[in-house]
Amino acid sequence: YYFLAGGKESPSIIASVETCNVYYWLLFFALFPIVGLLSIYSARVLFHEYSDLIAVGYCFQANELQWNKRNLIRLTLVAFFIGLAAGLVGIGGGGVFSPVFL
Repeated sequence: YYFLAGGKESPSIIASVETCNVYYWLLFFALFPIVGLLSIYSARVLFHEYSDLIAVGYCFQANELQWNKRNLIRLTLVAFFIGLAAGLVGIGGGGVFSPVFL
């Protein structure tokens, strides 16, 4: 994003992007559908891999995460709200999200 829009010290590679003009906000809001599509794609890949494991009769261990639809939706929502909270507070999302994986 900052590569295209520029920042305080670095100019935009697109000449007409200045802070808070129309192109700046178009680039900013273009991030949301891109991130949403990447999330949907990742969830589909995980679900298909999970379905393939079920189809071949894979036996999951008790501590192994199963990527069924319920867990995918839950983890996506948790990631969204953790990212939102981390952005609002100004801390890294990894510091908040890491305990979820433990």
